[in-house]
Amino acid sequence: MHIQFSVADLQRPNPQHIQRVFEWFAEVLMNCTREVVAPGMRAAAEELYGQDAERIFTSDTRDLMGFFVMLKRLLAEVSC
Repeated sequence: MHIQFSVADLQRPNPQHIQRVFEWFAEVLMNCTREVVAPGMRAAAEELYGQDAERIFTSDTRDLMGFFVMLKRLLAEVSC
């Protein structure tokens, strides 16, 4: 699947590397990236919080939350 990691990465995983692995799975299996999720998450935050949306949720936080929703859907689809 061409995921770049070593045996050391498996023995001592770090959050950033694991996040990249999950992002890769979502992109390959669902054609979903943070960039795909970003416009909808920005619109939802602006609808809920108006001008304060960026102050309350930074774009990285907001996009990551939306991305994890997509991962949750992926896990629901592959589970029995």
